[in-house]
Amino acid sequence: MRRYDTCRRSFALSAVLAIAATFTLSACSKQSDYPNKTVKIVVPFGPGGPSDLNARMIAEHSKTEFPKGIVVTNAPGGSATTGSFQVVNAEPDGYTWLYGGTAELASALHYIAAPYTRDDYQLVLKVGNMPTVLLVKKDPRWSNLKEFVEYAKKNPGTVKVGTPGDASVNRLVGEMFAEVAGIKLVMVPFSGNAAVIPGVLGGHVQAGLLNAPDAKAHAKEGSDILALAIFAKQRVAGIPDVPTAAEQGFDVTGTVSHYIAVPKKTPKDVVDAIHERLKKVLADPAYLKAEEAVAFQVDYQGASVARKELDRWYEIAGDIYKRLGMKK
Repeated sequence: MRRYDTCRRSFALSAVLAIAATFTLSACSKQSDYPNKTVKIVVPFGPGGPSDLNARMIAEHSKTEFPKGIVVTNAPGGSATTGSFQVVNAEPDGYTWLYGGTAELASALHYIAAPYTRDDYQLVLKVGNMPTVLLVKKDPRWSNLKEFVEYAKKNPGTVKVGTPGDASVNRLVGEMFAEVAGIKLVMVPFSGNAAVIPGVLGGHVQAGLLNAPDAKAHAKEGSDILALAIFAKQRVAGIPDVPTAAEQGFDVTGTVSHYIAVPKKTPKDVVDAIHERLKKVLADPAYLKAEEAVAFQVDYQGASVARKELDRWYEIAGDIYKRLGMKK
């Protein structure tokens, strides 16, 4: 009897170990199989803009790490919340990503009744930055940022500055700059970055606040547009001749940053796999060269640091919106 019980216990133990091994192998197989199909990146803006371009650059340079391919889908609307909500509600299997920016992931949630919150998505990593640039039409009144500030101080409330939108990140950066410089600027909203330039050239506004990639396209040799300053910690390689605001005595930085996010319930092992593969893509010299050419500042950060950055910006933006009477 004793021998029979011992054998029975040995058999039961063997069965348990076999089942456990099966589950372990299954889990390992699931992780090692990623990615086993095409990944979709949702860009919450229309085609042709910086977000769309940058997402497509990632897709183009990811063929080794994501051999099944990455396709970019545009889902504009709702101040970028429509596409963002699509990802939040997507199957959390690691095959639907959001190429999201500072606004739709953080600051815009102060003034838009979005169908999601900051807790409804999971960051994978930070891709990089599009620092804000202050542009003017070439004018003998100002050839640098200090002269622009001096003019604004002597003519309070008369200097109009075009922004891509009334609640845009660039507008907030302009408000931060005005406060530090001790000047009064009149912010004039336009329908996107591209619409600001005709306003500057036509004299409807004296200056414009654009993202670095848009600024690069216009502030070049032979152009009537002059870039006075970039609100970045350091000069951007794609437009190296544009000095930072800090270099000129005004310690202000502000940027639209880009991130990869996935649905909140995406398994950790899958998120880790995406992170490790994308990190290699962002370090690829060919990818870096392509982004530098369009004045996009690649700035890889892991999810933890990226989340802290977004949380900090959310607080800063909330204070400014409250002061402007724009907070919901």
